[in-house]
Amino acid sequence: MDCKKERLQIISGMLASAAVDGTIKQSEHDFLLKVGRHLEVSEKEFNSLLKENRIYVLPASISERIIKFYRFVLSYYDQGKKIDYKNIRKLYQKGVEMGLSPKSVRKTLYNIYKSSQSNMSSNNVNDFLSVN
Repeated sequence: MDCKKERLQIISGMLASAAVDGTIKQSEHDFLLKVGRHLEVSEKEFNSLLKENRIYVLPASISERIIKFYRFVLSYYDQGKKIDYKNIRKLYQKGVEMGLSPKSVRKTLYNIYKSSQSNMSSNNVNDFLSVN
């Protein structure tokens, strides 16, 4: 894989992470644009990724996907975003889209929320994340 494609995938992944809540704040946009410039991604290419909502290519191995998902969830949590059913569902869908097993994603999310001492019981989380 060439370096340019890798740089575009990095920015694309960062954009997808920033947009998980449905919007990209101006501060997030500005920061990601600066990162893109540092990675020698033109503003035109950056805007193209943003407009087309391209999804980055999944990491090749399952271990890379697991690590990427776990980091994604932790970064989401570290950003201070509210932990609620809507966000749990988005994170769950993201994990499944990455090719991880729904059961593993459910267990990971449950453990993270349990450690955050959320008021959700295991039944609530499991019922909410059950595949219909």
